[in-house]
Amino acid sequence: MGVVEAMLIGTDRVRAGTETRVDLRLRVLEPLEAGASVRVSVPLGWTPPSLERGRGLIRWHVVGPALVLGEIVRRRYVQLNVTGGRLGPDDAVIFSYGTGTEGALAQPWVTDVPAIFEVEVSRDGNGTYVSGGTVPVVVEPGPPAYLYIIAPSGARLGVDLPIRIRVLDKFGNLCSSCSAQAMTTGGRAVRIEEGCGAATVTFGQEGVYRIDAVIADLGLSGRSNPCRVAADAPALWWGDPHVHTTLSDGVASPEFALRYGRDVACVDFTAITDHDVEYHHAWFTRRRQRLSDETWNALAETIGRYRAAGRFAVLRAYEWTGRPYGDRCVYLRSDGTAIRRYEQDDAPTLDALWRGLKQAGPDDALVVPHTSASGFMGTDWTEHDAALETLVEVYSMHGASECAGGPAEMAGAVQGRHVQDALARGYRLGFAAGGDMHSSQPGNPILAFGPYRTLRYKPGLTAVFASHLDEQAIFGAMRNRRTYATTGARILLWFSVNDVPLGGDLVVGAGQPVVVHGCIHGTAALAEVFVVRDGAPVYVAHPLQEDFEFAWEDPHPPTAHARTYYYLRVVQVDNEVAWASPVWVGHS
Repeated sequence: MGVVEAMLIGTDRVRAGTETRVDLRLRVLEPLEAGASVRVSVPLGWTPPSLERGRGLIRWHVVGPALVLGEIVRRRYVQLNVTGGRLGPDDAVIFSYGTGTEGALAQPWVTDVPAIFEVEVSRDGNGTYVSGGTVPVVVEPGPPAYLYIIAPSGARLGVDLPIRIRVLDKFGNLCSSCSAQAMTTGGRAVRIEEGCGAATVTFGQEGVYRIDAVIADLGLSGRSNPCRVAADAPALWWGDPHVHTTLSDGVASPEFALRYGRDVACVDFTAITDHDVEYHHAWFTRRRQRLSDETWNALAETIGRYRAAGRFAVLRAYEWTGRPYGDRCVYLRSDGTAIRRYEQDDAPTLDALWRGLKQAGPDDALVVPHTSASGFMGTDWTEHDAALETLVEVYSMHGASECAGGPAEMAGAVQGRHVQDALARGYRLGFAAGGDMHSSQPGNPILAFGPYRTLRYKPGLTAVFASHLDEQAIFGAMRNRRTYATTGARILLWFSVNDVPLGGDLVVGAGQPVVVHGCIHGTAALAEVFVVRDGAPVYVAHPLQEDFEFAWEDPHPPTAHARTYYYLRVVQVDNEVAWASPVWVGHS
């Protein structure tokens, strides 16, 4: 039996992102003398508690003779200090959160699993707390607001094309209680149960297709991403390779994240990239230990239960949180490769990280700098390992790091840390994108904010050209830069230079032309199409239509001893963006 018993007063269910109030009765089981304190933590993603006014207002009253004063600690904890008298057995504190006229906003994500209010007790006020119990509150999805339709990006002629339909609320949560009927292109009825529906479509002619659907009763309509149907249709896979969970500073469990990615966002692959050590974030006091070997091994077992070749791949990964050097996501080819942690003997510096990873094999790890342009976790490009760092995260929910003044540029970007600065140094980096998703929802197609203030954009997606869908194929294609990045839209594109595809390199002889080819099929009309050479746009088009193909010959091809890179940037009228990995061109 503990020192305090915590009980919820009133409903244990709230709707995502709505104003609510939570009342707890904290019944004292053992005496708490002056100097003791009881601490209540508000779940990550809810309105931070306040003692003064506005949303998240806190109030409490004592059933008993003690004097209890409150304070807010680290923006998340409400600490109730016994300053006079004592709280005896059967005394209680009635704790209320969201008592003002505006209430408190419940978290807008991770529905159908409990949000946890944690209660802890320090009997002598020395800062050492023991658990006083937890109080779960179930967060339910909001009303249907979005019809999400997912098609493969490529399909062979005459083969059944699987279509998945999801009914989501305005935050991207699955409306799991929704039953309805959707009508797709051609008047086919699809039954929706628990927010999910599936159908197959077969096309008899080659082309690029988009599937429309409506649910008339709900007033919802949607359109799928483009799908190219052809004998040589691309094997293209979509994933969010940067996701956080409760193993570090995320909102929900790894199991929840994997289920969401596979069953709701319908990504083909993902990766749990929790921090190797969660020392830096003020909201957490009990997650400061490193990602232990025990936890790392248990995560491997969890991942193994969700992997399914040909349907869903989960990469082995973590985030090396080396703030002085720039945070990096580390992806491992083998599940058995040891984790190399920052601030431990494993990998306290970048050199130590690189050496340690290479011990497993020169091609068995991939290190991806993320938020490179950030001021507090960005990348110092003076240090780089060409063998391990073949990709860079050009976009996440923090924004884009492509270039100064570029689309969706992250706030507070630092000069000299953009991706173009790395390319200018001669680094051969392909492009990836992900969420840095702390709400544990990889590939959420709607959500454009997170539990931290720097998360202000939708999660990105990485498109990978690989022959088949499993961890080895995805990992190998990422290492070989056969990728492009988007702000979350499943824009279908192809990019090559002299028929060498994105991520590749070639050498041209004297007088040999350099011809850049691009083919784009958007999820909306294409506002701008850029070919960027060595940091500057050299070809610009304004198609103002969904489908566009071009071939452009560089009038000033690389000269002797020069090495040039070209990449493609696409901006749609809805501000969705895609970046194709560069092709490098040398001169013989």
